[in-house]
Formats: sequence, C-alpha cells, structure tokens
Amino acid sequence: MTVATALWGSPTRKTVTSIAGMVAAVAGAVVAVPPAWEAMGLPEVASRNYVHETVRPIQLVQDKTSATLDRLYKSQLELYRSQLQDQLFRAQQDPAQNSPTVQQRVQDLHGQIEEVTKKIDAAPSH
Repeated sequence: MTVATALWGSPTRKTVTSIAGMVAAVAGAVVAVPPAWEAMGLPEVASRNYVHETVRPIQLVQDKTSATLDRLYKSQLELYRSQLQDQLFRAQQDPAQNSPTVQQRVQDLHGQIEEVTKKIDAAPSH
C-alpha cells in the first residue's frame, strides 16, 4: 500500500472530506439565500439602527405637527372663551338684565365659559 492510498483511505481523508463538504454547503446557502428570499417576496431585513435613522425624522415631524395642532386648538378655545365673555359682559350690561330671558342667557354663558375653560385646562400644552 502506498502513502497516497493510505492517506485517502484513512479517517483523516474522511474528516477532510466532511469539512470540505460542510464548507461547500455553507457557502452554497450563503450564496443562494438572498435571491431565494427576494424571489419569495419576503420583507427585507433591517437593522435597528437603520430603522431608527429612517423613522426618527418622521417622528420629529409628527411631534411638531401635533404640537402645532394642539396650540392651534387651545388658541381657538381661548378665542371662543373670549367671545363668550364678551357676550356675557354685554348681557350683564343689557338694560333689561332683570328679565328672565337675559338672566337665562347669563346663566347659559357662565356654563359655556366653564366648559370651555375645562377644555382649555385639559388640552395638552407644548
């Protein structure tokens, strides 16, 4: 028996062949997975950093928009409350302020001003 025959028929050859086969299988899988993934239409894998970098500007714009809308809402409520207070003042200055109609209107305005004030206090502030 020659050295080459002994080497290729030995457990060492079997080990080398097994390792080479495993390396070939891993390399084949690494090469085949991306095209197969795309062909099946699976979603792309993204790292957490990539997602945060992509989503963060959108979140900032949404936060700014939300803050602007909240301020606008609150200013509209304050304007409405001011209008109600003007109406209340005029009703209280009405020459017929002792009439039941004017008194009912004054009570209604007080209630509306209270409701609007509660909404203003509950509105988020930025």
